[in-house]
Amino acid sequence: MIFVIVSLAAAYTHYYALVAVAFFYLALIPLTYRDRGKRRRTIMAYIITVIAYLPWLSILIKSFESTADSWWLNEIPTIREAFLYLFDTKWLSILFVLAVIGYFLYETRLFSIRINETERWIDKVDTVIEIDEKRTGVSEELIWVIAGLCSIFGTCVVGLILSYTIRPFFVLRYLYPTVPVAYMLLIYCTRKMKLKKILFVLILSIVFSSSIPSYFAVLRNDIELDHATTDVLNTIKPSKTAAIFSDNKHLGLSLLPYYFPDNYGKYNENAVEDIDQNYSEIWLFWTQHLDEHKISEINKQSYSCNEIYESKFANGIYFHIYKLEKEN
Repeated sequence: MIFVIVSLAAAYTHYYALVAVAFFYLALIPLTYRDRGKRRRTIMAYIITVIAYLPWLSILIKSFESTADSWWLNEIPTIREAFLYLFDTKWLSILFVLAVIGYFLYETRLFSIRINETERWIDKVDTVIEIDEKRTGVSEELIWVIAGLCSIFGTCVVGLILSYTIRPFFVLRYLYPTVPVAYMLLIYCTRKMKLKKILFVLILSIVFSSSIPSYFAVLRNDIELDHATTDVLNTIKPSKTAAIFSDNKHLGLSLLPYYFPDNYGKYNENAVEDIDQNYSEIWLFWTQHLDEHKISEINKQSYSCNEIYESKFANGIYFHIYKLEKEN
């Protein structure tokens, strides 16, 4: 039951977490096949999960339908970019691959590594590689490790398949739900190694040396962006009958309705050339400065145009904010 609750919480939190947890549910199949006593609980877990997710599934479908005509993604990341994104450093990515390979070789008993310590120092040991003729089958631990790997790379593959067959559906930050899984696998796969204490120190050193500077840089940028967004909201005061348009898809798709819930707001890259005459007051969040030619086009449609503010806003994009008013 805890597995079901946690999985549903993840699926409700992030769309791609739904894909990630699906691979853990698939892992229940071979585990149930081994232990028939678990079949009833596994079937109940599947049924409860499907029923509990149905209310959000309708919202998911509606959100895709509402953004069908103004989808904002254009680029598709590569598998290499996705893999390096998990740990944000090449060395930790390499260590992850080696740890997983080492764990698989150890768990499947393809061969074992025996270290004879002749001295206390690392460079004074004798390493013996032995082929284990008594190989064992796949353990439950190995099944869960495979499920974790499938969760990470399966999520990436599903996103890339959708992106190439339908339209761009995948950006690197959608891998956020799988990053904790990658770190858990890294630690789990190294815990049975002979030099695990040294590896743990190495992992922590790499994580802290690469992540702490990045963390403070991101924190500083987030604080600055929060201040800039607050300044914009304190300066821009549209009336309740005003419309707000932007030539930035991300802003117009979801952020304008969030920050200005009382106003009609959407992405409209043609808002300058073809002004919606149904609104006497219009605000533009534009990524480029409107030159005299653009302002002249606005004036010809019987609207005045004044730049009220310019700043970063919400999604970190720098906007020129204009107020258009219909002339009597």
